[in-house]
Amino acid sequence: MIPTPVIRINASELMTEIKQLGSKAANAAARQVTRDTAMALAKILRSIVPVESGTLRRSIGIRKPRARRRAAGYHQLVVYPMANVLGSYPTQWNPNQYYRRRPVHYFHLVDQGAKPHIITITFGGGLMAGRTIQVRHPGTRPTFVSDRAATIVRSSLPQIATKALEKVLARYKRRK
Repeated sequence: MIPTPVIRINASELMTEIKQLGSKAANAAARQVTRDTAMALAKILRSIVPVESGTLRRSIGIRKPRARRRAAGYHQLVVYPMANVLGSYPTQWNPNQYYRRRPVHYFHLVDQGAKPHIITITFGGGLMAGRTIQVRHPGTRPTFVSDRAATIVRSSLPQIATKALEKVLARYKRRK
């Protein structure tokens, strides 16, 4: 499993004011801060990810995982490359037709790099049927885009959290 940068938020002054409004307001505040932080992280990640075909950049999205822990104040969103994104690959049936949906499974290789390894190819049909070829792949250099994006979001986190908490505070004060 690849280590994922975790961002924790500490906004105690606004949270004490929100907790006075009730537990629903506190949960709404935590959800809003989590959502705004995840959106900022996804936006920054899309802007700094290396682009060859653009598929990896288009695949970055936000997902709410199936909650196993439903404790009060515990909110989690995952920013990661989604599967089934329009890619610019030729289709199997028509090489001139592009934009076939394919899952993006290589973000970890772009982020953490790949070690040098041997790729073994066995041909199934045609003139090369049954033959095996081995190719030495030199590996790839890591880009650490997730760490860089998390660092950028951490530096602007107080502003993101303050705006989100003020939104929730204004919404709940209007109700009362």
